[in-house]
Amino acid sequence: MQTIRDAIKDLPIQKLREITELDVDNPDIKKFIEIVHSGTNRRLKSLPNMADVDYVYESRLFQILCKEKFLSVNRCVEKLRTKYGYDVTANEVIRVFRFHNITDFDSREELFIWASAAVDAFVKALVSKDSEDFEAYMKMKGNPDYRKVKSRIFCLMLYTKYPELDIHGDLENFAKFGNVYAQYLRYDMNDFLKEICGAQGKNKNQSAAQNKIEQLENTLKRNEMMLKDLQDDFESRLEEIHQNEMTDFFSRLNSEKYGCILDAIINVRDGVRKLRKQNVNLPPEISGLFILVDNLTKFVRDHEINPIMKLGSVHSMKFNEIESCDYEGSPYVDAEEIKQVKVLSPGWFYKNKDIQIARPRLKEIEEDAAE
Repeated sequence: MQTIRDAIKDLPIQKLREITELDVDNPDIKKFIEIVHSGTNRRLKSLPNMADVDYVYESRLFQILCKEKFLSVNRCVEKLRTKYGYDVTANEVIRVFRFHNITDFDSREELFIWASAAVDAFVKALVSKDSEDFEAYMKMKGNPDYRKVKSRIFCLMLYTKYPELDIHGDLENFAKFGNVYAQYLRYDMNDFLKEICGAQGKNKNQSAAQNKIEQLENTLKRNEMMLKDLQDDFESRLEEIHQNEMTDFFSRLNSEKYGCILDAIINVRDGVRKLRKQNVNLPPEISGLFILVDNLTKFVRDHEINPIMKLGSVHSMKFNEIESCDYEGSPYVDAEEIKQVKVLSPGWFYKNKDIQIARPRLKEIEEDAAE
């Protein structure tokens, strides 16, 4: 299977970005803009009501990364606040990344590098109208792990690198789309590019009417596919909403407002174990604490809530490794610096390590203390 790096390596990337601005007065560029505008408006009218999903917020986050693809989670939070006025936490940003399968820094970098190169390849073919350029663009499949979100990132990257295309203000409406509508809008773009590059492949033996019928049949099939994809996306979102409700509940349990209950369970459980080993006899009035702690521990485990790190453990960590933690200590000099940190609070995850409920709290071990 061709990887993203292989796909980019096979193209003269250094020459792709020679086109710094598109001529919006060019007839083909004008037609392209109108097709995108028409496709955006058509889908906007039938936009499903997903009140619990803020697609605009997600799009704003992706737009930030289109401009600065190497940002950390915390820097994304800062940009969302200063540029768009969003009051969000790192966990909320991580939640978006998790849903789109780009939780780790490397996956985000890979996806946005692909999108930037793919947009330049698309624009090169749009200007040259050359079939070889079209085929080169179509070969840039990218990593299938990001299939659902790729077209959305591609379209946002296109507007980011070539803002002159947004003469109708389509970007504002496009930001309201999820992955599915973005994918089918990109199909419209690809169809137009295929046509002007002479790669349409119409059957010359068929009449104009037969070609029109075939085109309508293909449109019908595509609409049926889109309906199925919308249903799948809707179900995925519902599942994520359920998971978010669960993680929010347990996150509140471990908030400082309620005394970090999950952390306290670990401490009390360990204390109870020590007392049992020492055969300490508790008064009957409080002996039920043993049972209470056991039941609380069982409740947490049954709901697949587990600590991320071991309380009190010591680790050697780089900056990117503490990105999803609350860190207390001196700033890192660079990405390669390694610091010794102690786990003050283990942090918690739900079901798998990508669904974080509470961030681990780490404190830098001063050199003098380490010695």
